[in-house]
Amino acid sequence: PKPLIKIIDFGLAQCLDEGVTFKSLCGTPQYIAPEVINYEPLSSATDMWSIGVITYILLSGLSPFQGETDAETLANIVAGDYEFEERCFSQTSAMAKDFIQQLLVKEPGQRMTATEC
Repeated sequence: PKPLIKIIDFGLAQCLDEGVTFKSLCGTPQYIAPEVINYEPLSSATDMWSIGVITYILLSGLSPFQGETDAETLANIVAGDYEFEERCFSQTSAMAKDFIQQLLVKEPGQRMTATEC
């Protein structure tokens, strides 16, 4: 059987109006960006972070920031604490790793944009 991949959890999605500040504390811990945890303004860069997490998971089968508890996971995200484990990424190209690294940047303004992707 062919595996079926679904990206879900859009029930919390918001349309961001230009010039309007939006903050939220909602989201699935493994996927949320540092600015969500720190209750800072959100932007399209917040979504780009999540794309980086999803890409990491798709290539390795692991979550980059997964801790033993949600609190540990959130602390790992805020610290930017992740690595490319050799056993999972030995066949992954440098370009793919670079793509992830440019998305999992703590500072939203320094992340790759959708256009740059």
